[in-house]
Amino acid sequence: EGLAVAVLDTGLRTTHVDFAGRVPAQRNFTGDDGGDAAKVTDGSGHGTNVAGIVAAGGNHTGIAPKAAVIPLKVLRNDGGGSFAAIRDALQWVIDHREQYGISVVNMSLGDSQNLASDAGFAGDEVRKRIATLRAAKVPVVVAAGNAYYQHKAQGMGYPAIARETTSVGAVYDAPIPGGMKYRSGAEAYTTKAGQITPFSQRLHVSKCKACATDVFAPGAPVTSSGS
Repeated sequence: EGLAVAVLDTGLRTTHVDFAGRVPAQRNFTGDDGGDAAKVTDGSGHGTNVAGIVAAGGNHTGIAPKAAVIPLKVLRNDGGGSFAAIRDALQWVIDHREQYGISVVNMSLGDSQNLASDAGFAGDEVRKRIATLRAAKVPVVVAAGNAYYQHKAQGMGYPAIARETTSVGAVYDAPIPGGMKYRSGAEAYTTKAGQITPFSQRLHVSKCKACATDVFAPGAPVTSSGS
């Protein structure tokens, strides 16, 4: 309560009861809705689902149900987007974090690469802004990536691979009878609490200590506001 999370995603269904009275600001960095900066219409549901995991406080209960939610639409309704939009949204957070009490940024997105280090991103503009927020003690939490099955090797996508992020992999939180199958072809024959999902990318400290996956959290299946 009294703090805010900036969710960089496909937007937000701001009328959802889960976020009633807790959306103090919003901004669109895509061409959706005619490029209207004031509209963050979530035609995908992904951004609403992610925001609910973080801060739902109505039909669902998120991790921080009294926190304010600031949707920054950087992905189109079809799920595509640009890193220029992400860069500009991060700059918006830098410029407005004190005004809105933004204490954390969430980015459940990535480029599907499988990188073992951040060596090639020294001058990257997105990384620079993530580093600026980290220095201000505002963590930028980024999904490690969902392409482990395709790559079948340790690594993470960009921007999760940047050491200045807080990278997050997905685990199960309880056994699921019959296991789980995914559209990518990934399959979990067994599941248990703490078991890494077969789609979640991950990077061990033995591969790159500075860039290793920072934390794992329940990530499948999850019922949330966009479901």
